[in-house]
Amino acid sequence: MEAVFGLLLMLLGVAHGVETHCDGRQDGAQCYGAVGGTVFIRLMDIIPPRFTLQKSRTRILRWKNKTVSIYVLKNRSSFDPSNGTFRISNLHKNDSDKYLLEIQNSNGVMVENRALHLSIQVFAATNTLNVEPTTVTDTTAEYLPVMAGVLSALVLLLVLGVFVFRRKKKTSAKEEEDEEELTYTDVRVVQRRHIQQRDEGEVEYGQVRISE
Repeated sequence: MEAVFGLLLMLLGVAHGVETHCDGRQDGAQCYGAVGGTVFIRLMDIIPPRFTLQKSRTRILRWKNKTVSIYVLKNRSSFDPSNGTFRISNLHKNDSDKYLLEIQNSNGVMVENRALHLSIQVFAATNTLNVEPTTVTDTTAEYLPVMAGVLSALVLLLVLGVFVFRRKKKTSAKEEEDEEELTYTDVRVVQRRHIQQRDEGEVEYGQVRISE
């Protein structure tokens, strides 16, 4: 039981606060993250004169005249122009959405637009381990939902284990009490039978004396 509980805490600790990396340079890219964690999205290789990043038609990032402006996610995000990476930290469930990148030339004419989908997984736990940053590939992306299912199964097994253990303990205690009562009753029956045998012996002895 203690081993299962320890494994559960370990898996929960790994899931929470993890850093994930996503390649958003292709249209339709799928990105994943964990609630409370951080995601690094690679938007481009070469920084264009102008571009904007929108979420549900709300501008969250703008690059113009070599100056970056961040909206909405100002306290939780940043953009690194040296490698074209956009970072979102302390991820929330509502960060899951479709993000649209619009690239423009120096005249403000749009020359390219791409979309990426960000999905944030929910893990209700507190980080208890030091986790190295991991890169989200297609395999890792499939692994996150599987981990959520494994965690749910472990929680269920833990609850069932505690229930069975307590029920078994109560049953054992009841059997011990029943056994003690049965033994006590047997002793009393034997004692009463012994007293009756002694009474019968005395009556027979008295009858012999009267006859004599």
